[in-house]
Amino acid sequence: MASHAQGPERALGFLCSIGAVSTSFRLTPRSIRYYEECGLIAPVRDGRNRRMFDQRARARLQLIATLRRSGLSIQEIEQVLRREGEGRDAQVAVALEKLADQRAALEAICENIDAAIAQLGAHAGIDFAAQRDPGLRPGFSSLRR
Repeated sequence: MASHAQGPERALGFLCSIGAVSTSFRLTPRSIRYYEECGLIAPVRDGRNRRMFDQRARARLQLIATLRRSGLSIQEIEQVLRREGEGRDAQVAVALEKLADQRAALEAICENIDAAIAQLGAHAGIDFAAQRDPGLRPGFSSLRR
């Protein structure tokens, strides 16, 4: 019986199971199946209908995992992946733009948290600003107890 996973790629060991890519990219099998359901990846199927991941699917999964860990949504990742046909530089440029937007949003949240800490501290008569750890990045503070 012929299957999609037969041929030189399989013979040379280029196809990986869902378990192998799950371990490699620190993703759960459920997450990988979800990415497939969303159309972000398209694994091939072997003769027993098991998902097998070729080089392209693994590269996409690695990018997806990196962007998800950075807080990008599935929709944002889909926008990045859609640029694949325009070349790696175009795809990276969109990813970097999305990551810069994500960073700006997180920095704004940190500023709001710092303001809330200062406001609540002032209400309680505590100067939290004096307790800020100067070794941390701007916008991030460590409160000493």
